[in-house]
Amino acid sequence: MCVHTCVHVCMRVRGISTAGPPSIRMVSPPYLYSELRSSVVLHCTYNATSPVTIAWNHNRSVVASSHFTVRTTGLHTELTLQTLSWEDSGVYACSVNSHDGRSTALTRLQVIGKLGAVKLWNLPNLL
Repeated sequence: MCVHTCVHVCMRVRGISTAGPPSIRMVSPPYLYSELRSSVVLHCTYNATSPVTIAWNHNRSVVASSHFTVRTTGLHTELTLQTLSWEDSGVYACSVNSHDGRSTALTRLQVIGKLGAVKLWNLPNLL
């Protein structure tokens, strides 16, 4: 469920020739901890044989809110989250789609409060 206004972030870019479906790698660590009200940048790189569509998702929903910014340059895409809130905790997915196939890379973000306090929440099986 979106707590902010939902915005679908999707970009078409041209990939460099490789064989088969796009390959993708989340450059950000698989588990990431960041402080409440701070900013974080998630990075993803990919290779593809044909033009691709890139999409970022948060807990299986399109990224939401004006504090998310997506930037794609060459074979690299990044999602910047400004002024983190508790609701920003969860699984982030970077997906690269082309007519040759689809690849997705994941990372988990846990927003922590002062002195390392963590808001307790149940993360449903999102993988």
